[in-house]
This record gives sequence, structure tokens and C-alpha cells, in this order.
Amino acid sequence: MRSTFSATVWSKLVAALLKRRLWAYPASLAALLLFIIYQLYRFSYTHSAGLIVLTLFDLLVVWLVWHEYRLVQSHKIEASWRRSRGRQ
Repeated sequence: MRSTFSATVWSKLVAALLKRRLWAYPASLAALLLFIIYQLYRFSYTHSAGLIVLTLFDLLVVWLVWHEYRLVQSHKIEASWRRSRGRQ
């Protein structure tokens, strides 16, 4: 049940990110950070090197999503500014 729920949430977030919906960036960051916290909690019990590797990969994805969010925001602000000035 839980994996079906998370797969549904992630598929919707990925679809929204591909469409560059601004709300999806913070939502994805929050979901990733919660997942990282859970992975670190699990690591405290299992001491699995695989969880550390997965967590490092997730941190890379967090950075990529954050970077893309900043780019999309600045592009939308610039486009809005150009429209307000009458330039396309």
C-alpha cells in the first residue's frame, strides 16, 4: 500500500516538474527531504552502506531540483517583466 502511494505521489510530482509547474518544485524538495530523513533514520538501525549511497544520490537530486527551480523562477520573472514593458 505504501509503495503504491509513494509511486503515485512521485509520478504526479515528476509530471508536474516536467510541465514546470512552480508548486511542484517546493513540494518535490519537501518530499525528498522527508525521504532523506527517513533513510537516515533507517540507517541508524541497519548501518547499510547502500542507504548512504542512496541518500547521497537523493541529495544530488535535491540540488538539481533547487537549481532548476531558481532558473525557472528567474525565467518567469524575466518574461513577466518583458510583458509588462511591452517586449516579447
